[in-house]
Amino acid sequence: MKILVIGCGAMGRRHLENAPRLGVTDRLAWDADPETRARMAAAGATAFETLEEALAQGPVAALICTPPSSHVALARQALAAGAHLFIERPICADLDGVEPLVEAAEAAQRVLFAGYNLRFHAGLAELLRRTHAGDVGRVRAVRAEMGGARALGNGVIMDHTEAIDYARALVGEFDRGYAAAQRDGQVDPKAPDMAAIILHTRSGVQVDLHLDTLPRRPAQSCHVIGQRGTLTWDLYRGLVHFDAPSGRETVESLRVDPNDMYLDELACFLDCVAGHRKSPVDGRTALRVLEIARSLSWSAGAKQEVEL
Repeated sequence: MKILVIGCGAMGRRHLENAPRLGVTDRLAWDADPETRARMAAAGATAFETLEEALAQGPVAALICTPPSSHVALARQALAAGAHLFIERPICADLDGVEPLVEAAEAAQRVLFAGYNLRFHAGLAELLRRTHAGDVGRVRAVRAEMGGARALGNGVIMDHTEAIDYARALVGEFDRGYAAAQRDGQVDPKAPDMAAIILHTRSGVQVDLHLDTLPRRPAQSCHVIGQRGTLTWDLYRGLVHFDAPSGRETVESLRVDPNDMYLDELACFLDCVAGHRKSPVDGRTALRVLEIARSLSWSAGAKQEVEL
């Protein structure tokens, strides 16, 4: 399979490096920066000076790994060339042009796969599986933290839309929410770097998210509270299941190589292109997550609850 990576920063480079491990040997690359193109060529990819030249090679799939504001325009070009689409999160910086892009991909019968890599983390995937299997009974509340991650310049809520996606995958659709955000000023003088978010589902589940991009030890955890007990995933401790009726607690380490989730994510995308699987985060899902994130960003500025 011939793939094209558009934008060869940290994420694009990771995908290019992982592709041969999944049997992809025909790797094309384009980046606006000549030095970055040279590094990709030295790493074994075929680098092109223009995107038009790269698309003319007929890649089966294009991975859009540029800043979010450029995603829609670049994806449109790749789609017009017949490529299936992998778009890094979030699908765009705003809603302009996103729904027409999703509709165009559907009309062309092309995969649109959004890069929410946490769906493929072994610990969080197991938390999701056990929650849906009913290990803690009916879910009443979820508390999650995502902190210490690198600021990408879009504000902490837009930089962490994967938290919204994963919470939605755990408990279903949200109907209202509230966000309080502020900036420390040392990390990013313009964009918020801390946020506390409260989300509600129609079935009565409350989700509390803490997000920050402060310079500290990375922290990721998710705590699911059900009628029969709790499930907790923590980046360092693993998965902890407390069964309330028996009073027993079990702990599984689930420590994995962080690159494993990116490998599994890319493998899933390639399977989707081949028609063997369906995308866990397709265009419609990515659009809905973006709608929620934009509404929460508005909520933080207006200091009001918002309908979702």
